[in-house]
Amino acid sequence: MDLTPFTQTELIKFFIVDPITGEDTDIEIEAYGTDTKHYNEMTAKIAKMEDLSQEDKIMASIVLMIKSWCNVGFDGVDSLELNLENGLKLFKAAPAIARQMEMKIYDRVNFMIGKG
Repeated sequence: MDLTPFTQTELIKFFIVDPITGEDTDIEIEAYGTDTKHYNEMTAKIAKMEDLSQEDKIMASIVLMIKSWCNVGFDGVDSLELNLENGLKLFKAAPAIARQMEMKIYDRVNFMIGKG
C-alpha cells in the first residue's frame, strides 16, 4: 500500500464556522500542525511562560499555532492584529471559536495531503 496520501503538510487554511448558524464566516485562518518544528518551538516557549495560568497556556498554545488570520474583528476593532495578547482576549471571550480552532489544529487528518 502506498502511504503517500497519509503524509502531512505543515500548514492548513480553513474558515471559522458560525457556531450558531453552522455557516462559514469570512474569517480565514492559516495554522501549523502538531507535527512541525513550529509546534515544538511553541510548546517550549509556552513552558517558559511563568506569568501565564495553566488555562492561559492552553489558550496560548492555540494562538501561537496560528500563522495568520484574516477578517478577525473584536470589541469594536474591525481588523484585530494577530498576537498573543489579542488572541488570549478573543479566545477567553469566545471559547467556542477557540475550541473550533483547537479541533482543526490538533486533528492530524486535517493536514494529510490525501484527505479529500
